[in-house]
Amino acid sequence: MNSFKAILDKYMKIIGGMKFAVVIISLFVIAMIAGTFIESYYGTDFAGRILYQSVPFVILQTLLVLSILTATILRLPPKERLYGFYIIHTGLIVVFIGALITGVSGIDGNMTLASNDPTRRVMLSEDVLIIKNETARKEVEIKLPNSYIATALNI
Repeated sequence: MNSFKAILDKYMKIIGGMKFAVVIISLFVIAMIAGTFIESYYGTDFAGRILYQSVPFVILQTLLVLSILTATILRLPPKERLYGFYIIHTGLIVVFIGALITGVSGIDGNMTLASNDPTRRVMLSEDVLIIKNETARKEVEIKLPNSYIATALNI
């Protein structure tokens, strides 16, 4: 049992350490820069599917949250000189919780806002595959999944 605690302490110090944080933050910044260029050239939906909703990016976010959470836990019990540290790290964790909730249950859409022109119209992102049979004059519409997880189309 003591060896398990020693191993856990060792990994917590690595994950909650400054070197690990710098590496993860650097990778996160590189991914966000790439995402900005992808989004500007190919659009928000494409960037979301190819990068922001990809498994490697989700793993990177998870490692970043683990690093922040572990760094905070390692500095408990609270010390007055670390109040700024606690506030910033708690804020980052809240932001990531919000991102998780949005990713799981959010709806993507956009709204065009013109100057002095109120609008209530929201365009939702939805991909639909339409299959037309011209000879039978039939049309089948299949809503495509907007997910990085493999999904059966049930055709």
